[in-house]
Amino acid sequence: MPAKIKWEAYESFTINASELEEYLIKMFNLRDPRDPRYAYAVNTIPLMIWGAPGVGKSAIVRQAFIKAVYKLLEDNNELEKTRIFKKEGGVIEVIDENKFRKMFRDVRLSTLEPVDLRGLPMYTETKMGIKRTSWAPPIFLPLPGEKLGDDGPDIKIALLFLDELNAAPKDVQVASYQLILDRRLGEYVLPDFCFVIAAGNPPDFVPQLEDMPSPLRNRMSHLTLLPEVKPWLEYAREHDVHPVVVSFLSIPEHEHMLYTFDPKEEVNGATPRSWEFLSTILKLYTPEGSTVPVKVPNSIIYGLLGKTAPIFITFISSVYILPDKLKPILKNNVAIIYDWTKDDVIQMLSKIPEYGRKKSEIREMVNSSISYTLEKVPGVSNEKDAIAHLALNIRYIVLERILSYIYKYRTVGKLYEYDTDIEEFVDDLVKYSNYCVVNSTGMEDIIPTIFKELFKAGYELEKEGNTKLISILYTKSAEYKKSYPNLWNKVELVLKQMKEEAKKE
Repeated sequence: MPAKIKWEAYESFTINASELEEYLIKMFNLRDPRDPRYAYAVNTIPLMIWGAPGVGKSAIVRQAFIKAVYKLLEDNNELEKTRIFKKEGGVIEVIDENKFRKMFRDVRLSTLEPVDLRGLPMYTETKMGIKRTSWAPPIFLPLPGEKLGDDGPDIKIALLFLDELNAAPKDVQVASYQLILDRRLGEYVLPDFCFVIAAGNPPDFVPQLEDMPSPLRNRMSHLTLLPEVKPWLEYAREHDVHPVVVSFLSIPEHEHMLYTFDPKEEVNGATPRSWEFLSTILKLYTPEGSTVPVKVPNSIIYGLLGKTAPIFITFISSVYILPDKLKPILKNNVAIIYDWTKDDVIQMLSKIPEYGRKKSEIREMVNSSISYTLEKVPGVSNEKDAIAHLALNIRYIVLERILSYIYKYRTVGKLYEYDTDIEEFVDDLVKYSNYCVVNSTGMEDIIPTIFKELFKAGYELEKEGNTKLISILYTKSAEYKKSYPNLWNKVELVLKQMKEEAKKE
């Protein structure tokens, strides 16, 4: 067997998630010059997306396609007719998966035989009475004139997503040559509005795989998706990934843990996909109206994260220490300073009226978190280091909980225990942020992130006719500036940066 192409060769054409999504959206937004109501894929170059298992290839393709389809339907005034999507606060959600899959044709080539791709042979009879063989194309290949439901409009954009292309049997890969290069299979011709994209794992990650045949490789453009935490966090916040997962990966020391899976050594491990799975499980353990899960069995976390599980379990022990609501955190200025002692931490938490735990229970939880940190976290060798580690965790837990409340208001107009009272939330948030800035709690470095998202939410909601949040921010800005000048100077820098970014776009 010839030597396989090494992973280093695939790394020479890497792209991150946000760049890939932008490229795909530009491609999907091409319009037919003869009829701009339709997408136009005829002159596009077939794309092969490579990436390690679980890196998020199909998720990014789907996300980009959703945005493009939404825009096309909106431009054609057909959103209401199709009722496929729901958009709230800038977040687009598919609500009719059956209709969406008439456009998003996800085909797992590794499960097919050649006849499955080309279709079954059948007799047809000519006008001269001569019987000839033709092929009935499979249902996953779109046809011109297909409709989105019985009473819906014609399909005007489609995507043939050939996943696991290089894991397909060789004769299936050969059968796909014509489809990918010539946009046809025998007598079947892809509609002009249908794009073709393929994806797969490089052979280095799946030992039983061979290299894709060079004639097929040469028929495609190739990109390799690498996991990068910043674009993934943006995706996670937009798609309601559990705030505990997002807060963990927001910590700079944890960024490399977005992807740690080594399929040659682990049964399973941390990947963008497994973090999303963990988010789903954490939601099962999170009571209604809260962002804090109750005790999750460690075995479940190990089953998803592999060797990264101990660090996440250490982190989640910090989560359990805090109240399950945000209001008591903001109103009582809960922020652990790095050089505090264990007694300082216990004293602060014991003063929270809404907490409802006895001091002995708080002490037990703090002791447990410190012990686990000393045992599991590399580089932490004494109690002082463990408290500093706890302080870092708390900082990002609080940050993400605040952001999750902002996203909650963006999407459904409510803020958990604040309900619809956005004014009280903003007042509490400003006072808390000012306390953090004045007292150098370590939170001051991430305060700009909070206010950037707060104003961003205000602008998004304003576009949809909800001006309440942005009105509060602007009408109270003079009051805030007078009462909290140090904080508001930071906020004004954020606004300046946002305006500059908007100009570039």
